[in-house]
Amino acid sequence: MTSIDGWKLSRVLGTGGFGIVELWTHVQSGKKIGNTLILNIFCVLFYKIITYEIEDTTTLGDLQLLIERDTNIEIKNQLLTDYKGAVLIENNVSLKSQTNDHVFFLFRNGCCSIEDISISNIPAAVKEMMTQSRNELNSEILKDYYRHTIYFVKKEMYLFQLYIFALNINVDLFQQKIDMFNTNVEKTLENIKILIDQVHIIRMKYVNTTDENATNKKKVEIFDKVDKLINAANKIKVKFISLKEDNNRLIDKARDIDYIGNLSELYDKMCNVYLKFKQESPYKPAMPLDMVKLMFTFLTAREKQLYSQNIIDITSQLQELQDKLSKLEMIFISVTAMTEFYWKEYQKIAQSDTIDNNISQQSNIHQSLNISTIDLGSIIQSEDNVIYDNLIIRYK
Repeated sequence: MTSIDGWKLSRVLGTGGFGIVELWTHVQSGKKIGNTLILNIFCVLFYKIITYEIEDTTTLGDLQLLIERDTNIEIKNQLLTDYKGAVLIENNVSLKSQTNDHVFFLFRNGCCSIEDISISNIPAAVKEMMTQSRNELNSEILKDYYRHTIYFVKKEMYLFQLYIFALNINVDLFQQKIDMFNTNVEKTLENIKILIDQVHIIRMKYVNTTDENATNKKKVEIFDKVDKLINAANKIKVKFISLKEDNNRLIDKARDIDYIGNLSELYDKMCNVYLKFKQESPYKPAMPLDMVKLMFTFLTAREKQLYSQNIIDITSQLQELQDKLSKLEMIFISVTAMTEFYWKEYQKIAQSDTIDNNISQQSNIHQSLNISTIDLGSIIQSEDNVIYDNLIIRYK
């Protein structure tokens, strides 16, 4: 099993949490039964672990079908990562060939919101103990109650630990999107500036012309639209810089979560109560009062941790930033497509004019633009200024 990334583990878990090694040993302990492997999936939406037995040939597509069946989360809305945050994307390749991890994180639409929390399912034995806090109980019964209590508390700490880890993975994934978008923006701005430099050489021929030729007027209109294009791209960059600053503050906030401090202390105290019981009165009747008090305190602390304002702020701010980036990405597609389109228009003009062949050769820079399968005809209407004006207005 690949060891967990040390930087990310220390960032999320800190150095003082109880049982970190023990808990993460449990995270990584995928048990093999025959030719099958036990795979645990932490479903963020429902705040629970779903367990599957997978074979050597099980693919991501196979797993996603099972997840859709059990959670009603459609495959198109599923995002699966390993515990290092690597997104699983190869649908037709066996899971074992993609990762050695035995715990995955499942996000719906890349979101960390929780809709259904099943943490109130307190075991029957623990409930019985809590109703008999002042009764003297048989030592064997008391021992059984204590074991169930400690196991339940440990499981709840584990779930909360997974949730905070998932939250940090989500923050990291968004940062990757930020980095990729930043690279694309810088590359497109560079190409637009090169385009403007080349256009400037040609437009000087027409700037003071009194020629009423319709073709020449169209060329001047194209030159003006290129000016608007760089204006729109710069406004996108300004908005993006603001978004990056907000994201940096979000990252700092996520790093500062004290996710398990109080819960760890309470768990330690419960273990001490159990040890004291085994040492001092392993065969005598006793009251579970101290353990019950700690249990009530733990339940209160657990709810407070999960619904802390810090976590609420992080999840809501992350969703807000994701929405903002999506809007920027959509409009950026138009800017990129128009850049490609006007490189082609520039080529036509350069080839039709008596311009130095060197200019025409330089225009080949447009081939380096990263344009995916975009229908330029549906985005670009060269005779209509509305799309350009909308770009400017939208980002004022």
